[in-house]
Amino acid sequence: MPGPRPRVFRKTSFLAYRERIAKSDAHNLHEHLAKHEESVLRFMAEPVVSFTNNAGEPKIRMAKVKMKVSGCFRTQHFAEAWCRISSYLSSMEALGYNPLVAIQIALTGNAADMLKSHSGQIEPEMV
Repeated sequence: MPGPRPRVFRKTSFLAYRERIAKSDAHNLHEHLAKHEESVLRFMAEPVVSFTNNAGEPKIRMAKVKMKVSGCFRTQHFAEAWCRISSYLSSMEALGYNPLVAIQIALTGNAADMLKSHSGQIEPEMV
């Protein structure tokens, strides 16, 4: 029984399968900025939009670290609980509370009242 037939490349079919030439980093950046120009320059038209994402990065960094350390959240319920607790502690920190004091307030059942009494004091950092 004969083996598989040898592959024969015609010149045109070989050229069709060639990999495309890589573009430079500068060219890729230019294409990305041109494609997303409205989003990139939104901070100029809307004053509530921050120029950088420095305020937003620390907000998501802890979630990424948590996922790297444990691999993942076991269930959707646990992920939502972790996000809720993290958000509460972040809000209380923005109001000037120590995290341990914030946890004590939450355990006594006064967290919602505390946040309501301070409503409007937390400035939106990112929209």
